[in-house]
Parts: sequence; structure tokens; C-alpha cells
Amino acid sequence: MKNNIIHTGEKYTVSTLGADSFNSSKSPKATAVIPDKTVTDKIAKWGVNNNEPQELLASIENVSLIHPILDWKIRALYSKGLAYGFVSSDQNENEIREPIIDEEINTWLRDTNIKQYLADSFAGASYFYNIFPEIVFSKDKRRINKLVAHKAKNCRWSIANNRGFSEFLYLSSTWGDGARFEDDNTSVIPVLDLTQSIKTQIKKTKNGTNYILPVKFPSPGRDYYSRAPWLSLVNTKWLNIASDVPKAKHSFLTNLLSVKYIIHVPEWWWESQYENFDSMSKDEQKAIVKDEHTNFNTFLSGVDNQGKSLIIHSKDQMKDIKYAEWKIEAVDDKLSEGKYIEDSQEADAHIFKNLQVDPTLFGSGPGKNTQSSGSGSDKRVAWNLYDLLQTSIQEIVLSPLDYISAFNGWEERLLKANNKQGKAELKFWIKSSLITTLDEGETTNI
Repeated sequence: MKNNIIHTGEKYTVSTLGADSFNSSKSPKATAVIPDKTVTDKIAKWGVNNNEPQELLASIENVSLIHPILDWKIRALYSKGLAYGFVSSDQNENEIREPIIDEEINTWLRDTNIKQYLADSFAGASYFYNIFPEIVFSKDKRRINKLVAHKAKNCRWSIANNRGFSEFLYLSSTWGDGARFEDDNTSVIPVLDLTQSIKTQIKKTKNGTNYILPVKFPSPGRDYYSRAPWLSLVNTKWLNIASDVPKAKHSFLTNLLSVKYIIHVPEWWWESQYENFDSMSKDEQKAIVKDEHTNFNTFLSGVDNQGKSLIIHSKDQMKDIKYAEWKIEAVDDKLSEGKYIEDSQEADAHIFKNLQVDPTLFGSGPGKNTQSSGSGSDKRVAWNLYDLLQTSIQEIVLSPLDYISAFNGWEERLLKANNKQGKAELKFWIKSSLITTLDEGETTNI
């Protein structure tokens, strides 16, 4: 069958998340039905070759700094894990968080393996700036039983309908190998339209309990897949510089002598050292020169030969006759002087800037003139600022839990039981800490 994977400029939109979607009674007829994969639906390509996530991973594979920073970002987003409770405001509009413990919610979080969902989602957000949460309803569709996060590289949206909405998500682990939406091993999951009543949509779908919640990070100009801000690195040469410097350094260390010395041997020396040298054939002379070259390489290179002395014979000068002398010339070696270290540091600086991580949080830089690892105050301010700026990403990753709380009745039950109706909301957040100075007291938990 002809490959029908195409890309169009049609607009794809995802609404602002909100629990009101569950309660709307004026929504139009739902359209969340499993498509006929052989006829109608087509896939919105992710990248020119529909393989952008895999190509991205390949491009950064040999850049030593990127994966550790992304791993650090994932762990920073996860921080101290999930918390939930009542959120309200005081008379000065300051947010007040009141953590609680609820047996039903705790059981649900454990059964759904919320820790894995958070880890997978924060990884998708850090690497690709795209996450694909799936919720699983009970058979009678009266309760949401599970929340999972699909690997971003396996997910593709369907082409948007005339309302600018992608109705399906396609899953395959072989997009880079030519997978198509109509293949038998390509799974399809309906997408919930968050501008419409979700209860109405799932009631209209006779079969199936699995749905995608279309959560999207802001990315102006991108209709289907958000673009991670740091991906500009891929389109510049800084990644090439970052990966080429270690190769150049390795080549230098491996071939140390070949770039360090030029040995000038006077012609008279060969005749004095090897009888009848001038009358030998060219091949015999080349063999002798090669042996001497090998001897000098062995003598001048290697750790064990450091500090050795060298005796060179020279011919006495006679009246009106000058003889050429031995000469060992050291080649100017910019690499051993640390020239490429500056290039490496500059490439690293661009990587840190594009990944939006302060280098002081990572320690000192490489080379002879190391970059400052930062003072305690630098690290404190850098961490506090970084932690605060992660809130928007954390809230988007946690937003499916707001839907689940409303659908499963957690918020209504707990607000009523604690007499907080109209005074607070049941919210989920990531526990973290702001680092303070010693005179300000202990570290502040948030």
C-alpha cells in the first residue's frame, strides 16, 4: 500500500487545561472513534523524514556534555517527588499550600506507578519538549484507573481535522525504519478534545477505554510538535566543535612524535656510520634510514624515555670546509599549549546557555585554565532561580492529574469533607527546596 504519511500546514491547537471540560453540557457531538486506518487518516510528520527525535539523539550521541546536563535537568524537575493538598490564598493573595494524605489517592498513585509517569514525562520534556499522556478508564468508564506516559519518539499525531484538532495518536517504535500508520504493528489511540465535554466523548465511544490527553508545551510556529529551545545547537557548528576537540586531543596523544620533532641528519653521517652507504642501492639506503627513524621514535617518545640524554656526533670543521651538523627541531605545538581547550570551553558555554543551566551548578570546566566552579552564593542563587523557572513545565506534566481528580471525584469529596468548598482547590505539585544563607535559617521547603 502506498505510504500516506504526509505533512500539511493546517493548524493544530490544544486548549488550556481545565476541569470544566468534564461538566460542560453544551458540547457538540463527540468524534472520538477508532479510524479506518486503510482509508482516511494520515500522519503529521515529525521532521522532514518523520524521524526527528531519533535524528536528534544521534546528533548528540558523541557530545559528552549534553546527556549529563539533560539527565541533571530531569532529576531537577523530579526534585523531591509528588505532593498534593489544598491550595488557597491569604488576604494578601499569597499562595498557601496545605499538604494532605488521602488513602484513596495514595493507592491510586501507587497502582498507576506515578513515579514512572513523572520520570518518563520529565525526560520527554527535557529532551524533546513533547509528552504524550494516556489515561485508562475502567470498563464502565466511571473511573480513571491509570495514567502512563508514552515515549515521545514513538508518537505521531494524525493530521488535524477542519477544526484544527488531531483526533488520533499513532504509536510505533519503527518510524525511522519506514513505519506507516496503516501497518499492523502501528497502534492508534483516540485523543480527547479538551475544549469539549470529556464525559460526553467517552460515552459516545462504544469500544475502548484508552485515550490520549493532548498536553502541549508552548512553541510558536509549530503546529503539531513543540520544539525544544535548545535544539538550535543542532543547527550550528558548536556540537561539531564539542565533539571534534576530544578527537583532536586523542590524535595528538596517540601520534605525539609525528607532530613534535623534525630531525635534520647530515649526509656525511650516513657514510661514516654505514660503510659504503653511498654505493648502496636506493632500497638498501631507505631500509637503513627507516631503521634509524624507528630508533629515534623509540628514544624520543613515551613516558619511560622522559629525561634521557642524547649524544650526537659532529664532524670537526677543516680549513675552508664546513660540515652540516645534526639538528633536532621542535615543532610549535599549539595543542599542547592548550589552544583547543579554549575552543572546548566556548563550545561548552554555548551548550550550557542553550540548555538553560548555569555552569556553576555543574562545577569547574575542563583544561589548564579551568572555568570557575562558582561560590556558594552563586550556586544558591543559580539553583533558586532555576528551580522557580521549572514550575511551568512541572504544572503541564501534572495537569492530567487535575482531570483525574475531577473525574474520580477526589476534589469534590475532600473539599466537602474539610469544609473548603469555594475556599481552596485540590492541587498536585512537585516538592522542592529553596537554598537559603546561614543567617536566614534552614533550607526552605516548597
